[in-house]
Amino acid sequence: MPVLVTSDVYFWDKGLDCSIDDSISVLRPCRAVREGLTLDWNGVPGQYLSQGALAVQDPSVLASGPRALLIRQDLLSKFLSEQQLCLMWTVRGEKAVYEDDHENWPGALEISASYGLRNDTVVGTCRTKLIEGRKGGLRGQQDQSSAC
Repeated sequence: MPVLVTSDVYFWDKGLDCSIDDSISVLRPCRAVREGLTLDWNGVPGQYLSQGALAVQDPSVLASGPRALLIRQDLLSKFLSEQQLCLMWTVRGEKAVYEDDHENWPGALEISASYGLRNDTVVGTCRTKLIEGRKGGLRGQQDQSSAC
C-alpha cells in the first residue's frame, strides 16, 4: 500500500549574509497536496491559498505553540476522495514521575494509539500499559485498550 506523507518541513538557518535574524522552521503541505489542491503560496511563511481563500496554514509561524499543519476540511476530504487515499496518524506518549529517589520510582503509563479518517469520522484505537515501579509504585504490567 503506498504511503504519502502529507507535510514537509521547510527550514532556513540564519547565515552569514544576515538576511534573517533567526532560523525559520515551518510545516508546509507536500508537493502532491499542493498540486492536488492547486494551492498558491500567499507570501506568508506556512500559509497557502486555494482560489484566493486561506486553505492551509502552520499557525506556529504567527503565534507561539507547537508546529501543526492545518488544512481546511472540505479541501482535505475532496483531495483524499479524488486520490483514493485515507488519512491516518499515530500518537505515542508516556506519563511518568521522576524524582531524585530512584529507588522509589512509582512507575509509568505508556500510551500508544493509531487513528484514521473514514467518511469524515475519526476511527481508531488507543492502548495503555502500566509499567510497574519499584517499592509499591504502580502495580502490574497491565495492557488494555481504552478511549484515551
